[in-house]
Amino acid sequence: MRNMKLSIITLLCALSLAAFLNGCGSSSREGSASSDQVGRVGDSACIQCHSAVIDPLTSESIISQYAKSAHNTDALGCEGCHGGGAQHHGIGPIAYPRPDAARCATCHNGTIARATNSAQYVDSNHALLDLHYSATSASPVCLRCHSHEGAVLFNQLGITGDLAFLTAATTTSQLTLDRDGTKFQAINCQTCHEHGGALRAQKAQDAAGNVISWDPNRNNKADQFDLCTSCHTYVANDGTTILASATAGQAAFFHNNRWTRMIASTHYDNPATGVGLGSTLIEGYVIRAKGANPCFDCHGHEAKTATGSATESTIHTDWAKSAHAGGLLNQKLAAVAANPTRNDAQVDAVMAA
Repeated sequence: MRNMKLSIITLLCALSLAAFLNGCGSSSREGSASSDQVGRVGDSACIQCHSAVIDPLTSESIISQYAKSAHNTDALGCEGCHGGGAQHHGIGPIAYPRPDAARCATCHNGTIARATNSAQYVDSNHALLDLHYSATSASPVCLRCHSHEGAVLFNQLGITGDLAFLTAATTTSQLTLDRDGTKFQAINCQTCHEHGGALRAQKAQDAAGNVISWDPNRNNKADQFDLCTSCHTYVANDGTTILASATAGQAAFFHNNRWTRMIASTHYDNPATGVGLGSTLIEGYVIRAKGANPCFDCHGHEAKTATGSATESTIHTDWAKSAHAGGLLNQKLAAVAANPTRNDAQVDAVMAA
C-alpha cells in the first residue's frame, strides 16, 4: 500500500512538472492579474521560457533586445514592467502582459525616473497618421517612414538617406516586400522602442551597398538623433547637412519642395553666420545633435508643431514666434507669404529667412 501511495505521488509530481514545462512556452494563454502585488520570480525564470520569443519584424530574440536596454542594466527586471510572475508560469495571470503608456508613467513621472509625456502620444501626429494608401497606390518609398512595418523592415536593409539614395534604381529594387503594404500600421511605440524600451538602432548603406550603422552625428552610439533623423532626414551619414531643395546645393530629401516637412528649413543654422561672426544671422533652431535628448529638448512624444499654420498655435509655434526665439518663425512665415508657390524657391527663401 505504501509503495502504491509513493507511486501515485511520484506520478502526480511528474504530471505537474510536465504541465509546468508545457505551459511555460504558451504565451497565448496569458491572463491578467488584478494587481501587480504578486511575488516575483526573477529574470532567470522569465528567460527560461521567453528566450524563444522572436520579434516578428527583425527576427531578433526579445530577450536579446531586453538585454540591451536600460531596464536590464538598472536591474529593474522583467517584472518591473510586467508585474510579479509568481502566478504566471506561462499560462497564469500576470499584471501587465503588454505594458502601456500609463504603466510607463508609474515610474517615468519625474520622481522615480525621467518624466515623459508618453501618455500624450495617442494624440500625436505619429499615432494619428493616415497612410492614404490603397491597394494600387501603396508606395514603398512612402511606406519607409509612414508605417510601423516599413520603418522597421526597411531600416534592416539600410534604406535611410537623402532623395537621391531613396529613389535610386538599386534602392527601389530593395523596397519590394512580400507583404501587403495597405495593411501596415501607423507608427507606434514598437517602431522606436525595442522590447525593454531601448531605442532601435538604425541602419544605412555605404557607397558599395554594404549595410552599416546609421550614425549621422558621428558619436558611435545608437541615440535619439539617429533614430529621429532616419525619417526626419537632416544630416547624411557622412555628416553632410541635407538641405531642403536642389537649388540649395546639397542633396535633397524626399519632401524637398515642402518647407513644413523639412527639418532643414527651420533647424539649419549656417555655421558661417552667427554670434561673433561677420554676419550675426541665426537662420534656424540649433540642434544639440550629440546631446541625450536633441529632439525631445523641444518635442515630446506628442510631436505637434503646426509649423506651416499661421493660425493654429502649439507650444512650439508660440515659442518660435516669441522674442526668446528671435521671432524666427514669423520670419519664416513672411518668407512664405512673399513666395506663395510651393516649390524649391519657396523652401530656399524660408531657409534664408
